[in-house]
Amino acid sequence: MLMLAEYGTLSLAEVLGPSIELADGYPIEAETADRIERWRDKLKEWPYSKQVMLPHLGEAREAPHPGEIFRQSDLAATLRKLVDAEAQALAAASRASGDPGAYDRFYRGDIAREFVRGVQEQGGLITLADLDKWRPLVEEPLTTRYRDIDVYKLDVWTQGPALLQSLNILENFDLKALGYNSAGYVHTLYQAMNLAFADRDFYYGDPYLPPAEPRRGLLSKEYAKARAATIRMDRNDATAGPGDPYPFQGESNPFADLLRKQRLAERGDASRALSAEALDEFKQGFHSGTTSVVAADAAGWLVAVTPSGGWVPATIAGRTGVGLSQRLQSFVLDPAQNPFQRARAGASARASR
Repeated sequence: MLMLAEYGTLSLAEVLGPSIELADGYPIEAETADRIERWRDKLKEWPYSKQVMLPHLGEAREAPHPGEIFRQSDLAATLRKLVDAEAQALAAASRASGDPGAYDRFYRGDIAREFVRGVQEQGGLITLADLDKWRPLVEEPLTTRYRDIDVYKLDVWTQGPALLQSLNILENFDLKALGYNSAGYVHTLYQAMNLAFADRDFYYGDPYLPPAEPRRGLLSKEYAKARAATIRMDRNDATAGPGDPYPFQGESNPFADLLRKQRLAERGDASRALSAEALDEFKQGFHSGTTSVVAADAAGWLVAVTPSGGWVPATIAGRTGVGLSQRLQSFVLDPAQNPFQRARAGASARASR
């Protein structure tokens, strides 16, 4: 809604139209229908999820059958309420930044009240005050230049900067000489991403609360060169862990002791073989992925949306039809694994965001 109000040319009704049509009912694809069936026991724990996703309760197959018309009536009603709110706001000539009609109805009106009621009924902690105080944020992206290409990603509250760091590391290798998708090419990409992800896990947190992440060091070309020098072309480094970017921004690492503990833990993990059950779980996760939608127009505007979570299995918030995100695995409260998350644990509980 903020993007539409500030930069868009279409109405909310036009943008939400296809989603409303799908929520009214569409022939569900086999992959999603079968995924619902696999998670049916978990979905039964949540009354509103169960009502939507398991139309054949008590039968041998409780999820929708592939090709069956799958309806999300509550979600369709919520989306129509937003369209109605926009129309009323426009009729009153009161549209402003963020489209206050639809925005207010979702975060402060009847949709918000049902959302909070449904969440709390199922043991959730979201309050009306939480929704009222939340604001979308407009920020400058982080960027790096990979050879002759400028690349932009969101800040460290996402995984985005790990791509920038990976590209910085890869600049130190002649990928073209290795040959596209050759063993050496894939190995080099993997090692570079492995190092960037190790830094992500240790140094990323909420950039709007202290302490500040060492972004400048993490995205330093000199730091990338130092990280690249640790890559061996003859074998995988199973002990790869976070580096120390602070010297590359002229500072000392305030978490040096935790970094040493993390490196020791990495070496310990590498010495343990995966059990058959853990290996099977890894393989399942390896073949899963996140949907990313990117669209550009002739004027050069580009929108990238990555809707992670909120689907199967997910708790639906009352009769709103809205699924809650289940991406809490990114919240780490063990300072040995991520001191930035731990340092903010108390502050986050008090924050108005």
